[in-house]
Amino acid sequence: MSGEMVPRGRRVSVLVSLTIVLLSVVSALSLSTAPPASASARSSYIVTLRTANDAQLFRTRMNSSGGVVTEVLDSVFNGVIANLTAAQVVQLRRDPRVVRIESNKVVRTAELPPTWGLDRVDQRALPLDSSFSIDARWGGGVTVYIVDTGINLGHSEFSGRLLPGHDVLTIGGNGDDCNGHGTHVAGTVAGVTYGIARSARLVPVRVLDCLGGGTTAGVISGIDWVIEHHQAGVPAVLNMSLGGTHSPSLNAAVDRAVADGITVVVAAGNENADACRVSPASAASAITVGATTSTDQRSTFSNFGSCLDLFAPGSSITSAWVGGPGASNTISGTSMASPHVAGVAAAYLSVWTASTPAEVSAGLVGASTRGVVTNAGPASPNGLLYVDSTWVPGNLPIPPTNPEPLPTAPPTAPVSTRPVVTPPPPTAPTVPITRPTIPPTTRPQPTTTVRPPSRPSTPTVDSVVAGNREATVSASLSGFSGQHYTTITFTSSPGGRSCTVTVSGSRNNSCTVTGLTNGTTYTFTAIAENAGGRSGTSRQSDPVVPFDENRTPGTPSNPSAAPDRSSRTTVRFTWSPPRDNGAGIAEYRIEHRRNNSFGGSESRITTNSYDLRFQTRGNLITFRVRACNARGSCSSWSEWSNVAVVG
Repeated sequence: MSGEMVPRGRRVSVLVSLTIVLLSVVSALSLSTAPPASASARSSYIVTLRTANDAQLFRTRMNSSGGVVTEVLDSVFNGVIANLTAAQVVQLRRDPRVVRIESNKVVRTAELPPTWGLDRVDQRALPLDSSFSIDARWGGGVTVYIVDTGINLGHSEFSGRLLPGHDVLTIGGNGDDCNGHGTHVAGTVAGVTYGIARSARLVPVRVLDCLGGGTTAGVISGIDWVIEHHQAGVPAVLNMSLGGTHSPSLNAAVDRAVADGITVVVAAGNENADACRVSPASAASAITVGATTSTDQRSTFSNFGSCLDLFAPGSSITSAWVGGPGASNTISGTSMASPHVAGVAAAYLSVWTASTPAEVSAGLVGASTRGVVTNAGPASPNGLLYVDSTWVPGNLPIPPTNPEPLPTAPPTAPVSTRPVVTPPPPTAPTVPITRPTIPPTTRPQPTTTVRPPSRPSTPTVDSVVAGNREATVSASLSGFSGQHYTTITFTSSPGGRSCTVTVSGSRNNSCTVTGLTNGTTYTFTAIAENAGGRSGTSRQSDPVVPFDENRTPGTPSNPSAAPDRSSRTTVRFTWSPPRDNGAGIAEYRIEHRRNNSFGGSESRITTNSYDLRFQTRGNLITFRVRACNARGSCSSWSEWSNVAVVG
């Protein structure tokens, strides 16, 4: 707000007494003997005054007396921002119209220091300098496909830069992440806090489920979708932080994407083994990335070998997560190294837009820092990712067509080499790739290897409500924080029928087990599971009997009354259970006669026997019984039993 502005409609009226008070202050300030030079130095202060008139008058008189009022405040509170000497501050503190004087302190943005991974890739050598030289335009005009568990679509790291994606696992799904892995990857590629290419557009391609599992066919289907939707001439990067056993089909899909002009970056894998033995790390046309620590050592889990192209930070990387618009997590894996390279690839393409995938790969490998990775592994190229701050529009680097070969570690054990594969011509496959109805045994997994969540506590089955050939089961899970995707699976006994629910809170997690047999008594147990493992098995639930609410049970038969030999005043009623007619027997109801008169009734009997006690002896007792389902629909009464003499 300008110092010349005043609130609309404000009447300017100054009391004489107020004028005298303020004038006396200003006069004292302006006429006081000049202090020594050190005392006359002015500093900026925020002065809060009691009224708006005080603020306006202060400004006028101070400026006319040689003071410096830089701004009048009249919305947040009544006051001014002024440059004052120490003596003037002392004088003002004595004035009754002054509420408060506060020195004008320096404030800074709330931006956190860069993650160590970003810090490392913009400098040639250690130690880290806690900074990251970035051009905010990096990634502009480039589309990055995150083939993973999806992306947290509501995360603030990606606001305004998410394009419609694809969900291989859910018909009509939008690629929203329920695991966190894909969101973490996307954050490193292009997040506004954790990422490199902060102007890139992101496309979630969900091929892994909420527990991080998927199939080779699912991944291939995701790549097929990317190729189909990639617009010719639009710079694009595809990141896959996942891996499984060697798959020629998956590698061929990668090669086809590269032939379509998409730069593909993949994680080397976390088995501490030869990357040439797994896919898609062994794909000839991909940029395959191993992981390093903050001390430039190869991460102990990182795969190695001749199929690698370079290394990037991958241990203890902080990035975006699921659970909220500002959620974050720190995890490790070659999954975390790959998106560093994908981000730099997107940055490279944003300033050298006509580069082919081969030129991007050559440019990144050629720019990498040579020979700094310790224990790189047999036959591994020793190059660490480096991003050059001079990569900006108008100062375009020319990618080397024949970069100097990276130093490699001498092989100490037999390793395989990545075959040279010529990508097929850029035509659509003659046979469309579809997901099989029975998943193959190969299950590519995200390459995160550390910091899994603790396994969940053992759930408690709270209630079971039987229905027609089904039962709805509910459980509670103590200690559930909502930070990790967790499920509860209920299983019936007998039969082993089950259902699974995604946990949404500590209580009321329910699903319906179907395919039960009406009239059969069932109990249920529950097991919780997350990425950290499975819980113990809960205690069995109370028994329930499924029933058809539109049908009534059969009529009990063979009612029998007999005195209890151990008690002369007790009679035991027994009967044969009826055929339930698919209704499910929830209870039996009894009427009895005593000495040829109505004696009373009993209900909520769940077994086919009942003991009735009398206060006196010499009673002639008979009874009849009927069966009822849970909705209160009952059979006809049985015949009357024999007469028992009690006492």
